[in-house]
Amino acid sequence: MNRDKTNWLIGSLVMMLGLAEPTWAVSAFNSTAKITYTIESIVNNSNPGSVTGLEIDGLFSLDSDGSDIYIPTGSDAVVTPLSAINEKSVYGVVSSFSHELGVTGNVTDGIADAFYLGVFELFFENESNDTFDIAVSLAYQLNSEVSGQFAINDIQLDYSNDSGDFSSAVEGVFAVAETPFDVNDIATGSDVYTFTLAPGGFDALFADVIISASLEASPVPVPGAAWLFASALLIPMIKTRHKL
Repeated sequence: MNRDKTNWLIGSLVMMLGLAEPTWAVSAFNSTAKITYTIESIVNNSNPGSVTGLEIDGLFSLDSDGSDIYIPTGSDAVVTPLSAINEKSVYGVVSSFSHELGVTGNVTDGIADAFYLGVFELFFENESNDTFDIAVSLAYQLNSEVSGQFAINDIQLDYSNDSGDFSSAVEGVFAVAETPFDVNDIATGSDVYTFTLAPGGFDALFADVIISASLEASPVPVPGAAWLFASALLIPMIKTRHKL
């Protein structure tokens, strides 16, 4: 190999290593929490077959006071904004009320913390003079996924009725994912609440879903293998150059 070509190759390799950009890690999370209330049965003990005067309403809303997002200056993180989560209401529920809360986020350089509190409610009001025996089921599916350099995602479900005599376990229901260990976690299940609604009576079911996430990512240096590879090419070229 002539001296000019050797010099050109050596210079090119050195320039490539000098200009090599760091690769970028991406940390991300994806969370979904679906709650479904299903009316299993309604029995009118006073006037069989009639549901006149029985009002059942469903509502989902984001508790803005209990939700927060922190992205410091300089971080390129993107997460689902609070304003993008819409309220859902159904008046006169006949058979079921269902809604899914889904949030995502990612970052390549910086950090982010997000906290969402979603409230799923089902209201029962008896405006008649009849007495109703009611059975309603609450089914849930929580799905937590993370990926990348550093990501933690936690979903917690707590539910109860208006009087507190029907509720989830004290510690609630969880789905937790964390890199690099358990990058996906799913929690599913259901529970049934039975109660009697007297004339003029009121009851309600509440399911609180908390989704929290922490992300961090930073530029990753050029892998050592790339430097070793380039060095292996440079050494014989330099030796050849000295011999010329």
